[in-house]
Amino acid sequence: LENAVRHGGGTVTIDIAPTAGGEGPEGTVITVSDEGQGIPEESMNRVFTRFWRGSKRGGTGLGLYIV
Repeated sequence: LENAVRHGGGTVTIDIAPTAGGEGPEGTVITVSDEGQGIPEESMNRVFTRFWRGSKRGGTGLGLYIV
């Protein structure tokens, strides 16, 4: 969520909804959307890779990997 707020470039929308037949955390879907610049096409296949970062800025590269 922090990343979406930091890089969202405007409105950040967070939706929380139940899933059919699910209970507890397993029965919940959280969707985060924003109006930011998006992820470059060439980076899309790596954004969930452990320790991968899209820039030379600080960070561990674990954000989307953990999600």
